[in-house]
Amino acid sequence: MKTTENTRLYIISFGDSRKYRLLYNPESGIAESALLPFVKYEKELNEYLSQQFPGDTFAYYTTPRITEVEISHADQYASYPEFNDDVMDDVKKELVREINVMNANRLNNDNAPWADIQK
Repeated sequence: MKTTENTRLYIISFGDSRKYRLLYNPESGIAESALLPFVKYEKELNEYLSQQFPGDTFAYYTTPRITEVEISHADQYASYPEFNDDVMDDVKKELVREINVMNANRLNNDNAPWADIQK
């Protein structure tokens, strides 16, 4: 994307997943189309994770964290993958891994020898 003085840079992540970059220029008319899909992404992630982990809720993992960064610092984020529809499969896989790790940690930290539960 050609950058102008009005180009904005956003860093995006879900849960503790890797971070992605999103550049857009409001003058090009794509500002709304660049940020509006996050409602769709959040819904898609919630539906996917609810199939993988029925009965759980995942707001921490599915709510996008979007941080604007000064465009003058763009070179510091050049190695971040570009955020688009194509990365959603990677985000899903990474979130499933994060939730599995969280659940395993929760199970290991339940203090079972002194609790009223059987493992």
